[in-house]
Amino acid sequence: MDVGVDTHKKTHVLVAVGTPGQTLGTRTVANTPAGWAAALQWAREQQQQHIRWGVENSGSLGKGFAQFLLAQGEAEVREVVPHRTAQYRRRGRTQDKTDAADALAMARLLGAEGDGLPLVHADDASTELRLLSDHRDNLIADRTRLINQLHAQMLRRDPRYEGRSGPLTQAAGVRFCQEYDPLHADALVRTRLLIVRQLATRIAALATAIAALTAQGSVWPHSGRHSSNCAAWGRSSPRGCSANWGAPCASTPRRRSPPSPASPRSPWPPVTATVTA
Repeated sequence: MDVGVDTHKKTHVLVAVGTPGQTLGTRTVANTPAGWAAALQWAREQQQQHIRWGVENSGSLGKGFAQFLLAQGEAEVREVVPHRTAQYRRRGRTQDKTDAADALAMARLLGAEGDGLPLVHADDASTELRLLSDHRDNLIADRTRLINQLHAQMLRRDPRYEGRSGPLTQAAGVRFCQEYDPLHADALVRTRLLIVRQLATRIAALATAIAALTAQGSVWPHSGRHSSNCAAWGRSSPRGCSANWGAPCASTPRRRSPPSPASPRSPWPPVTATVTA
């Protein structure tokens, strides 16, 4: 039995097709864990020996349902891209674009070309690694942006402040800005100092969060689940790595800084920020 799943933010529409191409039923469920369970129960109640699932947008709107199916032991969950759905919908008796028509088109696509559609794989340790790495990259980008803003504010007040503060990429430089309190500050300067202190406080908080993520990521090489020599560590997709975590990755990595010499086993690149004068 082939089940096409048209995915949406709030609901999923399922159409089951048996052999030889007979429509067995249609079901709409909520895009929630309870709805996923109801959908699986409905499909299994069709009493077919084998169920093959075709899930549209299995990496976004349909990701939760696709991963739920795999966790429940469904062996064949395949990704269906929208343009293939449209091709098979146009082959039907009507050209109407409805959720049920799309789900039926997916089921027919499964029946005709199912073995050639990509399988959806269960999330594993590499998914957690990718989430940590992407989140850390976002925090570093935010930190760099705030440092540039802080630098601009300090230059307006004291063009030579860096000689006393040191680089703003270091904790001492941020702390200097937090404590900066010049004499004879008028109302405008006080307003600027308020901005400076708030920026410095946010930068310090981001530095703490980045350090926590770095510590979390440093556990991975010692766990044996990933080798620090994998070029795909970080924002490039760890899914490109082979099943042997120690093997080189076939995917092309985005540009990354090498590990710090002080910590050769760490997979994380050094945290740097460019200050724009």
